[in-house]
Amino acid sequence: MAATARDARPAAGSTSVWTGTMSRRPSELRSGDVVEGHLVWGRGLRPAVEAQVGQERWTFRHEGFLGRTIAIRSTDPREGVARIEWGALGRGTLAMGDGRRYRWVRTRFWRREWAFVSEDGVPVASFRLRQRWFHLTAEVSLAPSRPRDPLGLLAALGWYLLLDSHRVRPFHAAVG
Repeated sequence: MAATARDARPAAGSTSVWTGTMSRRPSELRSGDVVEGHLVWGRGLRPAVEAQVGQERWTFRHEGFLGRTIAIRSTDPREGVARIEWGALGRGTLAMGDGRRYRWVRTRFWRREWAFVSEDGVPVASFRLRQRWFHLTAEVSLAPSRPRDPLGLLAALGWYLLLDSHRVRPFHAAVG
C-alpha cells in the first residue's frame, strides 16, 4: 500500500468516516484527525483492492464469470479466507472461514443506508452513504460487538462494496 494506517482502529460503539471518489484513487477512514484505514485499488479490468484498518490488511477480488463472488484474503496466515456471494438487489452474504456469516442489506429504503447484520439479526457495521458529484463519503457506525465480530474487515468491506457499486454499476447505484 502507498500509505499505512496508524495503530488506531475503529472501536466498537464508535463512528468513523470513509472518504473517496468513484475513481481508483485511494480512500481513507478517519475518526477526526486520526487516519484509521486505507483502501487502494489495483490496476486492470478486475483489480484486486488492498484494504487496511489499524494493523489488519486484506485483499478483495471479484471471481467468477459474472463477478458475483468476492474473495477476501488476509495477509495474516492465521486468518481464514472469507467470501461474499451477491444476490438480488445488491444484497449479499459474507461467509467467514470459521463458519460465521453476515448479511449485507439495505436498512433504509429511501436513504442510502446499508449494514452488515449478524446471524442473530444484530447490525454490526452500518454505513450511511453521501454523494456529491463524484465524491463519496460514508459514515461507519460500529455496534458494541461481541469479541468475535471482525469490525475492521466489516468496515473496509462495506466501503469497498459501496464504492464498487458506484464505479461498476453507476446507474444501479444511483437508483438502488
